[in-house]
Amino acid sequence: MGRGTGANVGNAGTAWRLGRMAVLGAGLSAWACAAPAAARSHPPAPAIGEIGVQAEGGLYSIGVRAFVHGDPSPAATLQLFYRFAGSAAPFDTGMVMVRRRGSTTWAARLLFLEPGDRVEYFIEARDPPSGQTVRTPIDSAATRKALHGPAAGAPEFYVATSGSDTSSGGRERPFRTLARARAALVRANAASQEGGTIALIGPGEWHESLALDFGSPMRETGYAVVGIGDPDSIVIDGSYEPAARNGYVDATHPLEWAATSADSVYAAYFPAADSVSGVTLGFGETLHPKTSMSELTGDAMGERSGWLASPGGDTLYVKRANGASPAGLALHAGYLPYAIYAQRRFTYVSNLTIRFTGGPEGWGFGIKLGGGGECCGASNSCVSGVRFVGLAGTYGIGVFGTRYSDSVVVEHCRYDGLTIGAMEWQASKFRQQGRNGLASVSGRDWTLFGNEARWCFDFVTTNDPGSTPADTIPCADEEVIDNVADGMRNSSLELGRGSSAVNALLLGNIARHVGGAGIVVDATWVGPEFVLDNLVTPSLLTNYTMVRWGSSNHVRFPSNAPVLLAHNTLVGAGTGNTTFGASGQAGELHGRDNVLIGAGTAWAGGGSIFQGWFDPSVERSYGVAGEPDTLGQYRSDFDYDVIDSLPGSKVLAQWQKSKTYSLGSLRANADGFSWEQHGIVTSIAFADSAHGDWSLREGGMPGASLLRLPGIDTPCGRHRHPVLVPGWTEYGRLIDEP
Repeated sequence: MGRGTGANVGNAGTAWRLGRMAVLGAGLSAWACAAPAAARSHPPAPAIGEIGVQAEGGLYSIGVRAFVHGDPSPAATLQLFYRFAGSAAPFDTGMVMVRRRGSTTWAARLLFLEPGDRVEYFIEARDPPSGQTVRTPIDSAATRKALHGPAAGAPEFYVATSGSDTSSGGRERPFRTLARARAALVRANAASQEGGTIALIGPGEWHESLALDFGSPMRETGYAVVGIGDPDSIVIDGSYEPAARNGYVDATHPLEWAATSADSVYAAYFPAADSVSGVTLGFGETLHPKTSMSELTGDAMGERSGWLASPGGDTLYVKRANGASPAGLALHAGYLPYAIYAQRRFTYVSNLTIRFTGGPEGWGFGIKLGGGGECCGASNSCVSGVRFVGLAGTYGIGVFGTRYSDSVVVEHCRYDGLTIGAMEWQASKFRQQGRNGLASVSGRDWTLFGNEARWCFDFVTTNDPGSTPADTIPCADEEVIDNVADGMRNSSLELGRGSSAVNALLLGNIARHVGGAGIVVDATWVGPEFVLDNLVTPSLLTNYTMVRWGSSNHVRFPSNAPVLLAHNTLVGAGTGNTTFGASGQAGELHGRDNVLIGAGTAWAGGGSIFQGWFDPSVERSYGVAGEPDTLGQYRSDFDYDVIDSLPGSKVLAQWQKSKTYSLGSLRANADGFSWEQHGIVTSIAFADSAHGDWSLREGGMPGASLLRLPGIDTPCGRHRHPVLVPGWTEYGRLIDEP
């Protein structure tokens, strides 16, 4: 899975390193492995003392931190070496570790592993000024294994729409409701604490939620909720059942629509006691929530459809985009805030569909993980093969994790946002009534692998965990690997404000038809973060940066730390202005071996590959000083990239929306950049970019000079690509074009 063909790759001049080594000439930074220290006759007192090591196993990689005692110089480097446990082969060169700014802590990741892999590793530390070299003892660490089924021998209760709550709950005599199965599981765990399984026999549809908030299961699979049969036919539905089934909104009121005096607005009775956050007509027409009748009639935020529940009344108002009556269409009015709420560790949910949630306070979760404290969290849980459809509310999230949900795996799931994807981007970007997506993460050490989502607001976001983020608490050590995000209206992959993205990995993801930002690295604590081998392509509505990397959202937090952007193909087009944009103060982003394409025509200059974005009013709104970024341009650097600004673009690079640069002026150290000393500007030949195939044609990138990156392009682990190539290379499955 790694790039490269030779073992033990890694020598001076071939490694990417984060940590200022020296300033050569007029501001040129040297980013390479430290050379062996020269012999000294009278070395000074040791700068590097004891090195403490901590390894955190993800599903497909391992995060490693080194805690150095002593007073290492700014030139000190730490290098990882590793091999598979039990192997007699020499150790392979891993990443050069990244120093956390203002500390003596370094971090890196061991990449391209599989669940259950065990590796041996050691760290070699060098401090050139002191001539000191320190090597840690060989240690071992392993990747995790995700839960893939309920524990054998635990209680099992079955549910089917043909069953009865007076039955025993066995496979042949199932219960009818989830509530009855839950009650049976509560009783079973009162004595044994063995956890257990609730199995939903398909086809079937249940309009009720399930809370796993009882007992203290002692097994490593605590509770399991699994579907038996075709997952598309096993449905937990968060909408009001009679309205969806037979045209009634409750036992006595038929669903009848009446035209109102307002153009294209229809009204129907709906019980005032129900708190509704989402309205869908039929099974594919999601309406957009409005806050007043004037918003509904005036197509507020550019949305021609909408719904409004009269405050304190019993009327539901609906306006379809085509202006027609909703009569004859099933009404799915979401009122359940979640389908499943898991508050115990080792919960497993698989092989079913969750749709149309949307309850009080705007929550429309599919699965909520985590309780109110460490004793009742949902850590080590797994959501596998679940389909989410049309979740509504202010936050219609497929899997929502609180800060008490560490080491969670979300794999092979699919989220369909229905017609929310048809909204204009500006309408969705600034609307607060509806923000849906596959996952919202506040715990640490999550893995999102092999998921697909289309027509959502965000694919995945990380959130404020409820306390000041730090190196070792929530939202750190995420793995976001091999996912496909199609038609996101805001951000596809967002590590957002208030969270931590320490030692996070974004690897092998595809974000296409992007309406906002493809990748956002905008967390309060960042770094090191590794953004590797991703493909981001825009939609015709794009008017934002493809990769945006910002600063802390509150001035009291430390500045961001380094991010490595390598082997990505990033395309800006439509009305977009840039492929890479850096906002905020003291940015530090390092680009290597990327394919960068800018084709937009907006803003000052337009079409820029690099842009140091700065807007005082926006920066002040985020709580920072609103002063120009005087540090980020010197801390960031790009090299060995292949650049194509395409016809119609005006500027290769710009800074602070006013200064513009060519490749020559970047190389000539204009304003302290010294970027792209080995990069090239050329016309790039893709296989069929017009139809979404962004793989390179043979010989499609003449003259490219690439940098082999230890730990990324080296062969230890499963080989991802046989040769060193620039940009993204297709290796995974794409979902169908919409």
